Amino acid sequence: MSTEENDKPQKYVSGYSPKDIETRVVKCFLDILILIEMKKQSNLSGYDLTSFVNSKFGGILSPGTVYATIYTMERKELIKGESDGRKTVYQLTPKGNQLVTEMLKEFNSHMVEFVGNFLVL
Repeated sequence: MSTEENDKPQKYVSGYSPKDIETRVVKCFLDILILIEMKKQSNLSGYDLTSFVNSKFGGILSPGTVYATIYTMERKELIKGESDGRKTVYQLTPKGNQLVTEMLKEFNSHMVEFVGNFLVL
């Protein structure tokens, strides 16, 4: 195999690359990733959350994708944004805090079940 062939991203038969699949998974679980990060840190801006996601997953999401998720989470009353004049910072609401606490308690058992079901396909 030539060096040029090794530099091309791997594609599956379907045409998806592993990075394509990772991007889809991150987008699907973006709200959960944001809730978990906000449980660790409060007063995060949209820029902070975009930077967090992209540093974890190699710059795969646009700021628009992250902000759309933030706005949806606000409408669901999971987070609340407050402007300090220059930027808006977000915090978990009591509802969001309760949700993420319950999710983290049951996460391991649900993931084991999910992976088990997925592998049976």
